[in-house]
Amino acid sequence: MLPGVPASEVFRQNVEFYKEVDIEFNLPFAGHGLGLYIHEKPMLAAMDDTPLAPNMVFAVETRVRWPGVQGFHIEDLVVIRGDGPEIITKFMDTSRLLEL
Repeated sequence: MLPGVPASEVFRQNVEFYKEVDIEFNLPFAGHGLGLYIHEKPMLAAMDDTPLAPNMVFAVETRVRWPGVQGFHIEDLVVIRGDGPEIITKFMDTSRLLEL
């Protein structure tokens, strides 16, 4: 997640990561901006080509569901810095999803 990278590219990389670990990704977005509301633009979604910029704040979502069994949902708070992302939350290492 570097400045100038389109939000749609972050989404595409997220979908690819899920494929690598053999998990179906069927969600409309992989994260969203934060500000005054909980879900704000830009969305980390296939149709949002907004370029990432320094000081943008995102909730990057990791969601996995096994229908009829269980699942989990993690949202990492990430600030875009001039040299890359800064993960603010420290629950678990999800940094591989931010390698753009």
